[in-house]
Amino acid sequence: MIAVIALIGSAVLLAAGPTAVAVDGWNRLAAMMDHRLACDAPCTRPKIDERSVLAGKIDVTPLSVTDDAEREVRVADATVQYWRGAVFIPHVTLAQLLDSLLTEPPRQPDVLSGRITSRNGDHITVRLRVIRRTILTVVYDTDHDMAFRRQSSGIATSRSVMTRATEVVDAGSSSEHPRPADDDRGYLWRLNSYWWYEQRPDGVLAVLDSLTLSRDVPLVIRPIAGPLIRRVAAESVTAAMQGLRDRNYSLK
Repeated sequence: MIAVIALIGSAVLLAAGPTAVAVDGWNRLAAMMDHRLACDAPCTRPKIDERSVLAGKIDVTPLSVTDDAEREVRVADATVQYWRGAVFIPHVTLAQLLDSLLTEPPRQPDVLSGRITSRNGDHITVRLRVIRRTILTVVYDTDHDMAFRRQSSGIATSRSVMTRATEVVDAGSSSEHPRPADDDRGYLWRLNSYWWYEQRPDGVLAVLDSLTLSRDVPLVIRPIAGPLIRRVAAESVTAAMQGLRDRNYSLK
């Protein structure tokens, strides 16, 4: 196990910022997702196991981004994680949920702190300190641009784009400092989140499509590192679902 950790650690140190090819591929994926979200009513809700979610289960599923011909779209020189999460939030209205999200940042296990830095109607910017745990524990300070769209009286969508991610070294200590950009280890390069909110008679159904870009995983460690990366992605989406369900909406 020590040898495996050393191998993965040495491979991680080889990471740099995303290549031009990776950024171009990511931009194509993001454009596809943006197009699907920016639909005119009636929009089509993302597919989920509705019966299970309405019964109280948090549903988290890995997906692949596909084009109009249902062919998977890949990004060279990078790793893309695409996950869908769904949760039912009982005893809350869509108006209460949107008001809460527009006035307070998310509270969830992987968000250490957060604040809304600006608001203009249904558009906000948010600053978060997030933590990711695999073999190593990594802390990031991130900025997110979030825009909400009320499709109808019972349906709303939102799009969140991470505009900055700075790794924090020795987070929480007196020696805390940002990791230099030229020493980027590539754990988190891009993050887009696409949300669907639907009013039901006794609550709100929420669906999240989460799309992330990180460094490519060397072939030699992919059998070991791949499952760890997928687990962290799944845990992050699950935490977002839990945080949304467990908010105290009665105080809003």
